[in-house]
Amino acid sequence: MAGLELDPWQQWVLIGACAQRADTFINPFTKKIERMWAARDVGLVVARQNGKGSILEARELAGLFLPRFAEKTILHTAQDFATSGEHFRRIASLIENTPALNRKLKGVYETNGKERIELQDGSRLLFKTRTKKLGRGFSPQLVVLDESMFLDSESMMALRPTISAQLNPQLWFTGSAGLEDAFEFGAVRYRAMKALESGDLDPYLFFAEWSAEVCDDFCARDCDEHDRLGDEETWAKANPGYGIRISYETVDNELRGDPSGEAFKVERLSVGRWPVQGDPWSVISEEAWRARIDEGSEIEQDSIKVLGVDVSPGREHAAIGVCGTNGDFLHVEITSDEVQMDHRAGADWLVKRIKEIWSRAKPDAVVIDRRCPAGAFVDELESSGITVIVPSSSDVGDGCGTFTSGVQPRRGEIADIVHIDQQGLNEAVAGASKRVLGEKWGWDKRDSSRTSSVDITPLVAVTLAAWGYRKVLFEKPKAATPFFYAGLDDL
Repeated sequence: MAGLELDPWQQWVLIGACAQRADTFINPFTKKIERMWAARDVGLVVARQNGKGSILEARELAGLFLPRFAEKTILHTAQDFATSGEHFRRIASLIENTPALNRKLKGVYETNGKERIELQDGSRLLFKTRTKKLGRGFSPQLVVLDESMFLDSESMMALRPTISAQLNPQLWFTGSAGLEDAFEFGAVRYRAMKALESGDLDPYLFFAEWSAEVCDDFCARDCDEHDRLGDEETWAKANPGYGIRISYETVDNELRGDPSGEAFKVERLSVGRWPVQGDPWSVISEEAWRARIDEGSEIEQDSIKVLGVDVSPGREHAAIGVCGTNGDFLHVEITSDEVQMDHRAGADWLVKRIKEIWSRAKPDAVVIDRRCPAGAFVDELESSGITVIVPSSSDVGDGCGTFTSGVQPRRGEIADIVHIDQQGLNEAVAGASKRVLGEKWGWDKRDSSRTSSVDITPLVAVTLAAWGYRKVLFEKPKAATPFFYAGLDDL
């Protein structure tokens, strides 16, 4: 009636999202017995311009006008006013230009920050930008969280209580691919991925995603197991509106305008850098890490030895790692004395312990990232005669990449790092996640602590130590060849 001609994929999403279960409730607005939604949470990940907005328009129109839905209050939110306002104007136009719907309309109210559509029976569709007070004062039966990749935890905390008392609520999370800070949207996707992996389907979730599977950091250049950026099949796979409202020329031009392909992956192919949701072994696989265990490995006595030091963001924990060679491979471990490991609570013990190791084991250098809490100890250590190497952000990115490939090499490469199966280091590797460092990446101490409650200072420490070892190895001057002259006897 409203002129929305939905594509088959759009219909499929709505049919799945609006499926009902056998459980019933008495709708307080119609006083009729209705079935409950099969999915209380709906997640949709699809690249821009595919037609996601039309799905939301159809769902909100149904909520307002179809007796089976009978949702008195619908809340539509977006990250900014421009996006929310645009959706408001589209759906208002659909109603006003459809006589059968317009007859039931009380009014369209366009006041900055208070946009709303009201019907004569009291039903209303509210449009809000997201704030810490989102949803306060409202009791919506349907909440649409558009641009969920920008949904923050504070907005979500404010919203949850507004729908908790509803008998049959539904919450929609929609947007394009998320990045490292998309915790709320990522949590919805995580539920779907875990259900898919285990086969134990989530009874309250409908989730749909169109995305490509492109090469990661560990693929060989000639990898043929993943989708290629320039293939039209990849574009169609990740864009259900391809050939309908998205043309070959549009996508081809987008790719040509992005030489690195990074923005193209996220925006057009929905390849997200989703945050870790407590899922272990997300960066280095458990299989790869276990394969590098050598409990009998020891650092050669006269080889280069480099320490790495790290302190957690709140100074709750600190760790000292060491890297050297066992003759065949790089050996990394957390240092220890006769009583305990050098992965301990607090950081006040660090300087004294580093001095002890420096005096006894005579390492070649200590690596500390000055931008982290451990940087506070650099001056004191240097004043004690200890050689401290301070890496740049680029160096840290290099260190994380070479450490990871040293444990879990790309195809055609060989692993060159071993460890001795220390529990604290194992747990750190299992719980680690990434953060972006320009065009590189580093270990994310805050995110790992937040999502998996794991302290990864042991991993950061041995990563710095391994990077420092390579730096010392390649920069250490070779012994000079003594000058020798075998001349004539009379000279």
